[in-house]
Amino acid sequence: MVAGAGDHAPLHDGFRHRPPALPVEAGRGPFRSVRWPFFTALVLSALHRAEEYFKDFFDALAGITGVPNADVASPPVILLVVLSVGAWLLIPFLTGRTRFGTYLAWTFFAAMGITELAHIVVFPLVTGRPFEYFPAMASVFLLAPAGWWGLVTMWRQGDTMKRWRPV
Repeated sequence: MVAGAGDHAPLHDGFRHRPPALPVEAGRGPFRSVRWPFFTALVLSALHRAEEYFKDFFDALAGITGVPNADVASPPVILLVVLSVGAWLLIPFLTGRTRFGTYLAWTFFAAMGITELAHIVVFPLVTGRPFEYFPAMASVFLLAPAGWWGLVTMWRQGDTMKRWRPV
């Protein structure tokens, strides 16, 4: 049987069984193409979370929904934060190496570039004050474009992101 024949496509260098180097090593691997958008969005996401905290975003959200805030020290909230942030921190190691890693990167950029726009578009309209500041709105003007940058970069690098398939 010829290498690469069958269900699995060969790597760009023709070696199907050798995984690429860790993507954070010396700037090589599929993560290289998204490293700047990723780290930019990660830092801006941390700033966005700080703005949410200091501007009482969750109290404003509770006012809209009528559902009280969860205790931030409760086990379910701690588990949710650990899982989401832990998944984000795995992105440099898994992107392009596994489909799950590429999925994590795509959903991270989509969350930052699309979902966070709710602070600008949805929440002000729901409150009936479309031209007023809504908590954590300011940082979204930087965070959303960083997410778009990552999405566009991944879209353009789509074939490279899917090339390696585990055996």
